[in-house]
Amino acid sequence: MLLFLFSVFDQSTKAWQAGERKIDAFREARAALFIIRRDLRSSLISDDSPMVYNQLAASIPFSGALAPPTTGSNLFFLTRLPLNAQGSGNASDLCSAGYYVSWMRSAAGSDEAANFSYNLVRYFVPSGAPTATNGTVAHLLGFMAAGSPPTDLTILFPRVSSTVSPENEVLARNIIKFDLIPFTENGSGLQPANPGALTETPRLVEITLTVVNNATAAKLGDSQAGWNPSTSPLRRLIEENTQTFRARLALTP
Repeated sequence: MLLFLFSVFDQSTKAWQAGERKIDAFREARAALFIIRRDLRSSLISDDSPMVYNQLAASIPFSGALAPPTTGSNLFFLTRLPLNAQGSGNASDLCSAGYYVSWMRSAAGSDEAANFSYNLVRYFVPSGAPTATNGTVAHLLGFMAAGSPPTDLTILFPRVSSTVSPENEVLARNIIKFDLIPFTENGSGLQPANPGALTETPRLVEITLTVVNNATAAKLGDSQAGWNPSTSPLRRLIEENTQTFRARLALTP
């Protein structure tokens, strides 16, 4: 009887752990959407502090061992966050934020091995201390002093990297699709913004985040080709184990 009860308990525990592994990535995606929306609500966009949409590879060079992503949306902007959301030693609420997808090795969990996947990365630089040279305030002053109008985005958003660092934090793993598209308004109504440096606040931003669970990610392997839902030999597995999260956020000019 004891052996039977132990066997039942062991199987139940394994089933619970497997279920947890499947939903871990979905929890991360939900949390990531919350953070993106918080950053965007307080975005600060003007001629001197543009929102940079889908221009990462061309305008903001990557550093690190891995190549930058070639698909998906990238969005970088200035925002305002309270001091208690920035860490210690900062002088104002002005921060830099950005979101992009990068191919990198995920950290190993307690019951799973580390493996490569597409990860959603948040780029974040706090305001900096009054005399700091590496905070957002110093970056903005250097950007404005570099030209009229300023154009060198590497000054405004430095140290964007495809490796984890203080400025580049993984928010969600196992990304199949990430679209973060600002919409502007003209005589024809709402239209997706053209890629580039936006100097006016968009009317709204649409966020789409599609992920696979950790159990499926482990089967896709460490090759980027295996993660392409159009050409992967495991595309049926991808289709059956994805979940898509969407949100629309209206922005106030």
